[in-house]
Amino acid sequence: TLELRLGGGWHRCPTAGGDVAVASAVHEESLAFLSHAVRCPPAEELCVFADGRWPRLHALQPDSGSTLGSTLVTITGENLSLLRPPLRLSFALRAAEFLATNLSIVNDSMAVAVVPATPTATSFARADVFLSDSTGRTAVLFSAFTFDPGWQPYFVTALMIIGFVCFAFVALPLYVASGCRAELRRDSTRATSLV
Repeated sequence: TLELRLGGGWHRCPTAGGDVAVASAVHEESLAFLSHAVRCPPAEELCVFADGRWPRLHALQPDSGSTLGSTLVTITGENLSLLRPPLRLSFALRAAEFLATNLSIVNDSMAVAVVPATPTATSFARADVFLSDSTGRTAVLFSAFTFDPGWQPYFVTALMIIGFVCFAFVALPLYVASGCRAELRRDSTRATSLV
């Protein structure tokens, strides 16, 4: 049973859907009341528990793509035509959620969309995929999409290694050698003054 909280109280919606009349005081001290109606959707639209009528996701193809986005994915599932617009396809990581673009339901078992750019995704991050409609129905596919690292992390790692090698084999020996030369000069000055 769907219940709505309106005008300070709970009101039960008709099972087949329809209006719920609500009267509320205009001011607390006033005896004037404002009456209005709220339309409830049919219960079968919101409270469907039979697996045959609830949308489900089975797979994404491809199941990986760049963190730069623009990967066209095909979503397979069941009962996708039951979803009511507007639809949202989101890729959820631990700290953020990214909405896909160009989402289109092709038929009852297939949808297509473009994966969004995910600048905060780490290399090989796995995203949960949520397909939701305006009534709150959501189909979920956990750890369904992997964000490939691209070339950037490897480039940064290579720069760090090159920097370390240059420091270890060029800068450090030059620094040590300059310190040793200064020490040798100081020792030779001491030796000359002793003579």
